[in-house]
Amino acid sequence: MPERPVRIPRTPRSPQANEYTETAEPDLPPRRAGAPTAEAVSPWISNRGAISRSVRLFFAFLIIPGALWGFFFLLERTSPDPALRADLIGPAVMGGIWLAITVLGFVLTLRRTPRAFHLTARGDLVYLTVFGSQRIQRLGDGARRVIREHYSPNPLNPSDVDLVEIIVPGLPRCLWLVESQWVEEILPR
Repeated sequence: MPERPVRIPRTPRSPQANEYTETAEPDLPPRRAGAPTAEAVSPWISNRGAISRSVRLFFAFLIIPGALWGFFFLLERTSPDPALRADLIGPAVMGGIWLAITVLGFVLTLRRTPRAFHLTARGDLVYLTVFGSQRIQRLGDGARRVIREHYSPNPLNPSDVDLVEIIVPGLPRCLWLVESQWVEEILPR
């Protein structure tokens, strides 16, 4: 008796199945469907040392002014002067200063540290922001990188980290904190 083909029924895919697609490296977060896609030439390169440094430095921007605010708030609330205890302008102003220092700390640390990156077939650089969204840094003729700062290992950063400026003619300059071992991977000379 001839063998007949077996048909395997497939279950319909749910709408949630199309919401996320997997990245090339399992420990990186999944990217949302509709995010910029490009064919990867290199695998995802994780920037863990620079992220670790940025997180530690950001917490210094967050905790040290916060502790000072809490100390002065407690000092003001326990004051024997009733007019000083009733005043809310001082704590509000100090809270505003704390918020400004925290935002500045985020901009100087976490905002400019990509979590991971890889080169595309077109020669562009796709990177993951600290929040997990993918962005594309266009590279072209005349693109160059300049190492602006080098940070040696210390209690804030476990590995060598460089502040790299990527200069592409016609595009705004960008500054990234990257592990020193990955500088050549970003933009080879």
